[in-house]
Amino acid sequence: MKKIIKEIMICLSLASILFIAISFSISYFDSKKNYIEGNFSHLVNIDSNVQHVIYTVESCPACQALKSYLDDKGIQYFEKEITLNPVYGEEFDTLDLSTVPVIITEKYAIIGFHKEIVDKEFGI
Repeated sequence: MKKIIKEIMICLSLASILFIAISFSISYFDSKKNYIEGNFSHLVNIDSNVQHVIYTVESCPACQALKSYLDDKGIQYFEKEITLNPVYGEEFDTLDLSTVPVIITEKYAIIGFHKEIVDKEFGI
């Protein structure tokens, strides 16, 4: 009988640890932002017709998907490919980010390609 109780206690302890780990990971990923707020007007002030800049890498599938999506929606943007142009690479480094694509607006740096965020930002 003591052995069964001990095994039940071990199972309950393991279940509690698993529950805590899952709860932590869910709250961590839910709270993770996909954007940074700030003044990025110095990076987007290229052309009065273009209000958005995207930092990309040629070999990045998410970058290609974002560009294709924006093109299909008729959204104008200025692309800054960071591996082909050292100036763009240096600009990107000032953002202290490690992933592309990044969409720059006057007030936000949107990290990654998330359709719901892109749709909201571009009014799609």
